[in-house]
Amino acid sequence: MFSIICVFNNKEIMEENLLKGLNKQNADFELITIDNTKNDFHSAPKALNFGGRKAKGEYLIFVHQDVIFLDQNWLRNAEKILQDLPKLGIAGCAGVSSAGEDIGFLKEKRSIFGKPMSGPMTAQTVDECILIIPNRVFKQCEFDESNSSWHIYGADYCLTIADRGLMTYVIPCLILHNSQRSNSRYLWEFQEFLWLKHYRKHPNIHTTCGMRNFRYFLVLKIIKTIEKLFRNKIEISIYPFFLPLFNDCIYKAFKGFQRVLILENMPDDAVQYYPSPLTAEAEFFFGNTADSSVKFQYRYIYNMNIDEHVIKRENFDGAVVTLDLLQNCETVFDSLMDLFHKCAMKKIVLYSTPAGNEVKTSLFKKIQDEGFVAHTTLIWHYSSNTAKTLLMFSKSVN
Repeated sequence: MFSIICVFNNKEIMEENLLKGLNKQNADFELITIDNTKNDFHSAPKALNFGGRKAKGEYLIFVHQDVIFLDQNWLRNAEKILQDLPKLGIAGCAGVSSAGEDIGFLKEKRSIFGKPMSGPMTAQTVDECILIIPNRVFKQCEFDESNSSWHIYGADYCLTIADRGLMTYVIPCLILHNSQRSNSRYLWEFQEFLWLKHYRKHPNIHTTCGMRNFRYFLVLKIIKTIEKLFRNKIEISIYPFFLPLFNDCIYKAFKGFQRVLILENMPDDAVQYYPSPLTAEAEFFFGNTADSSVKFQYRYIYNMNIDEHVIKRENFDGAVVTLDLLQNCETVFDSLMDLFHKCAMKKIVLYSTPAGNEVKTSLFKKIQDEGFVAHTTLIWHYSSNTAKTLLMFSKSVN
């Protein structure tokens, strides 16, 4: 049996997300909620340890208030997987390997992390939105309360149990992390705390927030010192100034355009592996560019049947789609191209996300046959703190 432990600061969010998904589960569980609306707990480790000590289940699930279990069999399936994992210390639904590779499949409010898995895999760390720890392990090793923040407690636990000979796993159980916003305040300070604690055995620490090592913190310290000397009147970015960022390239491709249709993240595998309904979402927003008049429409599609999606045949200046999406729905490539030609008046752009997969030969040929011209650009990838090649295909529409 599972003990579900959640620290919440917004009861309505917890009820609309976590509890709604839990109420559909067909397995027994113990629910432990910790009300932190009055900030009684000032750090995640203290709050989670408080809840964990009360737990009676064989496995403890420490989960955010805005996580949704998308399958009614989630708990039952997860328990079957966990029982077969050797030297299990901690598990999650998304993580990063010691080589810096993303592992797992996680749906977030406006994006997709990773890709479907055929089975559990080992990782260096897992994302903190959901952490699963055997009760017997937790009784011997609680979260480190010297970490006085709401950050990096999960990565810290993964590295700590690794030093004890236990394993960190990512399991193929899909969740939706319906996060409203990201809290990065003081994040780098506590990432430094994490690295200083573990660097002797783990000089390169890979998390879903990127890799952290000596070089990263050395550069960061220099930058923070300079900013402090100028009393924070200047702000220095931690990447080579001569390399563009990913978003810069996308915005540049549509410079001067008024409305752009963007289709991305179409994991048809999610529908195949997990039959739970995944809905389409749309959002209008203004790009963070000098030309704030550029309006982007993001539409996230989670269904193989293109015709079912209500995309108004309005005139867009341009259309853009990720190559990952095209690879997931190559069988309806012609339908997508037809959609783009009807919507886009000036330009169509296809691009590979920095962490995307290599383009299949069959898809590459289809793109070439459509008359797209390939471009490659060296960009700076924030998450991995490395330079990566961005592959883009563009086509002017008459």
